[in-house]
Formats: sequence, C-alpha cells, structure tokens
Amino acid sequence: METNEIMARALSVVETSRYCVMGTYDESGRPALRAMTNLRNDGLVTFCFATSLFSRKVAHLRRNPQATLYFADSAQAVGLTLLGTMEILEDDETRQLSWKTSFRVFFPRGVNDPSYCILRFKAEKAIYSEDRVPTTLELQ
Repeated sequence: METNEIMARALSVVETSRYCVMGTYDESGRPALRAMTNLRNDGLVTFCFATSLFSRKVAHLRRNPQATLYFADSAQAVGLTLLGTMEILEDDETRQLSWKTSFRVFFPRGVNDPSYCILRFKAEKAIYSEDRVPTTLELQ
C-alpha cells in the first residue's frame, strides 16, 4: 500500500471515531489511559481536547508532555496509534474558539471557568495497523 493511501485510511479512522484513547505517564512512569473526545484535528498531526486544569492528565503532562493517542475501527480491524507531545493551552482566544455549550456540564462557569483548558497534541509518528500489519509513518 502506498504512503498516500495509508495516510488517507488512517485519517478515515480518526474521522469515524467518536472517541480516542489518550495515554500519558503517571507519577511512577506507568501509562495512564482514558477515553477522550476529539474536538478538532488538522490531518493526522494536530488534535485538540477539552479538559480541566485540575485533572490527573494535566498533572501528568506538566511532568512529562509525551503522549499517545489511539483511534480504532473495530468493525474493520483497523487501528491508529499517534505518538507525540501535548501542550496545555489556557489563553482566552483558544478557550473561546474551542468552547461548546455541552461543556457547561463540566465547567459550570462557562468559557471563563478557571478550570477549563485545551490540550493540543502534536503527532510526530503514526503507526497504522490493518489486518494485523503495522505501518509506521514519520509525520514531521
């Protein structure tokens, strides 16, 4: 399979996945996993997520910004692992652009809730797996 076709298939997995699994490293260096909703992405390189500044994942990322995202299409037996780094964004412009009214459940003070922040993931490497055959792609 050609690189362009692999990239297109990998992006399709992202676009059809409601959630992804985000991995960070806890205080002891062990992986910590959780399901996250992708707010938006720019291809396979940049992804944004909303979370609380007081969450464990933010504490993990402050110590170690390395992170992993995993998207899957179980019906097609396809998976995509993205390896990269995460930034914690607290600026008003990013928060305003990312705000959704459904976030009010988690951030009752709205877009100005002091705990509301955006995580921006930048992928460096992708591992696309189809039919149990992994293909590694350097993204930057």
